[in-house]
Amino acid sequence: MRIIDRPVIKAGLVFLVIAIPIAFLAWLLKTVMLPIVIASVLYVMLEPVVAWLQRSGMNKIAAITIVLLVLIGTIAIFVGYSVPVISEQFAEFRERLPQAWENVSQLSVKIESWLNENLGVEMETGGLLPSASVMARQWSGKLIGGASGVLADIVLWLFLIPL
Repeated sequence: MRIIDRPVIKAGLVFLVIAIPIAFLAWLLKTVMLPIVIASVLYVMLEPVVAWLQRSGMNKIAAITIVLLVLIGTIAIFVGYSVPVISEQFAEFRERLPQAWENVSQLSVKIESWLNENLGVEMETGGLLPSASVMARQWSGKLIGGASGVLADIVLWLFLIPL
């Protein structure tokens, strides 16, 4: 009996033949898929409310309008309360950043001296701090890129809500 004739192997191969193209397609469409998934979840959650309002005697357009206004109001309240908190935290972070950088500088000097004394490793000119700075710049670039991707997803999602 060949290995490919085994039912488990056949099922696994069929699964891979189907799953790999689907996963690849999902990866290609990831910018579009997130808003569609969010819109689908919102539909599943809010459709019973719209149906209940319709059974209560309200027409469909009015029910949908009320549900969307409540949803938008809820999101606005959440953003209204969270933006000041995030802004305050960012300001506090900005105030603490120079002290944190000083602490990192002192720690870098200690690590360099420990490496030199205990392991005989001498750091290149500039030591650990410049490489940490480069890493921080790369990380912040990725963070900004990720944030802009999320913003693009939200804008796309807002256009897909009416669908």
